[in-house]
Amino acid sequence: MVHTQRKDFDDLSVNFYLKNQKVYEEKRLTLDTVMAIQEYVKKYNLQTEDYLIGSILSNGNHEKYVSREISTRAYLNDFKKWTRLTEYNFRKAIVSDMHERGADLATIAKQTGHKSIKTINDHYLKVSNRTVDKFLP
Repeated sequence: MVHTQRKDFDDLSVNFYLKNQKVYEEKRLTLDTVMAIQEYVKKYNLQTEDYLIGSILSNGNHEKYVSREISTRAYLNDFKKWTRLTEYNFRKAIVSDMHERGADLATIAKQTGHKSIKTINDHYLKVSNRTVDKFLP
């Protein structure tokens, strides 16, 4: 199960409780992401005790938010529906983007939740020509 701990996002982060691992993981957010989440919270009048990710029920003219805990698999299925990206492709895009911006592998590992830099290097990282060009004389 994935449970998102709501807060004011002043520090541009969110905490997820990973039930199987029994730990909270902090993820950094961009300012645009924080603004989108704040708009979502306001639109559906979410309260502190509500799950950030729940269900939106629609009858055509009206949408209603229903707070509920969802499984990791349900979240990933919804994520794919919302973004048209698999978890792997999304993670790969994040890794490539962070690397292209100059992030080292340890920083990328912290954000993506990987314990092994080798996994990132072997499975997710594709160094772009733009990245190579930054380091050419």
